[in-house]
Amino acid sequence: MNPKMFLAILIALPLIIDPGLFLNTESIYLIPKIRWIYLILLPSILTLIFLSGNFRKLCSFKFIVIFFIVFLLAGIWNWNDAGATWMGAPNRGDGIIMHLVYLAVSLAGITIASQISTQRTFLYLATGAAVLSLTAILQQLEIVGVLGIDLAGTSATVGGGTLGNRGYMGGALALLLPLSIWVARNRPGLWSYAGLIIVTWGLSATMTRGAWIAGLAGACILWITRQLTLKVILVLSAGIALSLAPAFFLPNTTTRSFSGDSPTAIITNNSGRTVLYRSALIGITERPLLGWGGNALWKVMAERSDQELLAEGGAPAHVRAERRDFGVNAPPSFILTLPTGEKQWFFLPVNKVHNEYLDYALTYGIPAAVLFTLLLGYGIWNAWTTAPVLSACLVAYGVYLLTWPEVIRFAPIAWFLLGLALAQRRGATVET
Repeated sequence: MNPKMFLAILIALPLIIDPGLFLNTESIYLIPKIRWIYLILLPSILTLIFLSGNFRKLCSFKFIVIFFIVFLLAGIWNWNDAGATWMGAPNRGDGIIMHLVYLAVSLAGITIASQISTQRTFLYLATGAAVLSLTAILQQLEIVGVLGIDLAGTSATVGGGTLGNRGYMGGALALLLPLSIWVARNRPGLWSYAGLIIVTWGLSATMTRGAWIAGLAGACILWITRQLTLKVILVLSAGIALSLAPAFFLPNTTTRSFSGDSPTAIITNNSGRTVLYRSALIGITERPLLGWGGNALWKVMAERSDQELLAEGGAPAHVRAERRDFGVNAPPSFILTLPTGEKQWFFLPVNKVHNEYLDYALTYGIPAAVLFTLLLGYGIWNAWTTAPVLSACLVAYGVYLLTWPEVIRFAPIAWFLLGLALAQRRGATVET
């Protein structure tokens, strides 16, 4: 497997969609990516690793091996719900098997590091980030519409581009922003500056707080490691300014979310996370070692009182609530009787904690969450002196996961960068 071909396959992942007519947004944005991962990306990973002849060396990365073992144990322990645990919920596809693919992607990153210069890899990924960002920018300007905006599934939003949701797009661009900064600093010129402006513009246009903070965290790491220059900061500022300009020239089209919320509402609302976090903490306390398996959040909610779920979930004022039982793999649902006597359907649709560390602990157990955190932290530490831009990418990703879940729409790229970070040799010459 040619390393350049593998990188092209990896970079193409977030751009893959099926723009056909469907009843659910997952058929547009998610399912094509799942197929791409299993049918195209995974075989290329296995081919790359097999042809490298370094499998024994790859297995020397103990964190990865232990992580693999803990995930297998969690899967066996939660075998009573094997489908959701191993394959993931239908609207997520991120079960144990997908996480094993993530580990394989990280091994591919370690392998690629010895086959092609890391700097060239950065250039390819930064180019992919600019192309991805363009899909968000074109939606912000309403040059391109939002596919599936009125369909069921994960909300398709303005600024979501080929990732569908603006939160996912923001996470992907926060992850890749440090690479765009690196290219602009080390290969100054019209194209590198334009790429950085586009990525910064796209990230800013997603109107997602968690992604903004993540992007800022990554940039701060580059500043701490003296990778930021005044010129690069000015280019970053230009990208942010361009993301705001449409609000003045196209006031009826920009910065709108799927629901039509104002920018202020987008920034200040809680996004219904209270019920997610509290349910996660309760579930982790009850099953700390190997978790609840697939759809863990709904399983915990099924055991909680109606009053708590309705209060934390933001249900409207009502005089009576009747809970409907559709099983533990379905969202908690209620028929509310409003003060006016009107009946209203209310349910809690989110099946993944908007904090990946809590979600790992809830779904697979505290050991899995600790190992994931250690693996991410080790990658950051290992690349700090030789490739600080990789540390910046992983810090941005780690911060993003504090308020958003890990999603397969771009997670393989994050795990690939983790592999590159693990392959660094501490004490070697610092990158320039």
